[in-house]
Amino acid sequence: MAEQASLRFADYLKIARHAPRVDAEDARLQAENLKPPHLFGGNFYLLWTAITPGAPNHELFANLYPEATTAAYEQLCAFTESETDGDLAERLKQGLEAFQPYHLLRMKRDALSRANDGDNVKLLDGAMGNNLGFYAIGFYGVDRLNSVLEELAIRMWKFGIEPSLFYKPRLETSPDVGYGIAQSLVRSS
Repeated sequence: MAEQASLRFADYLKIARHAPRVDAEDARLQAENLKPPHLFGGNFYLLWTAITPGAPNHELFANLYPEATTAAYEQLCAFTESETDGDLAERLKQGLEAFQPYHLLRMKRDALSRANDGDNVKLLDGAMGNNLGFYAIGFYGVDRLNSVLEELAIRMWKFGIEPSLFYKPRLETSPDVGYGIAQSLVRSS
């Protein structure tokens, strides 16, 4: 992955204001015990940023899965070449793009909270329309990504790869995953 500059806080605010979200009347937002969006396989989606059909990135894969062998990477590349048809690859791309705003906002919000930067957390929450807006953005992305991830996991298993091995990679590099998508969201808003 090419070296990328970090997003400015103003970029996060712009993403927060313009990110697609589920309708405010969505039953998940009305629940008494509001739960955050649940993504299939935890961080399984990160695998697909490194093993993108047609454009695999060995450096990113090795960073996310340092314990994985080159043979595992090659097997995953063979899987994506033979098992991800054009429709599945396109749905994966769309799912990752739909999930990206939530991912970026969650990582930024978590970083601000860890730094005890309550003022900027409030600004970010306000740009999203409050905490429900944060969840509404998350549900929108997760809804579009989960079915694709589930299908990929089934296909991996049938291909002879245990998908659960890729469910919880390290997260140190994940805030910059998909930076180009984030930049296009900022430019198009």
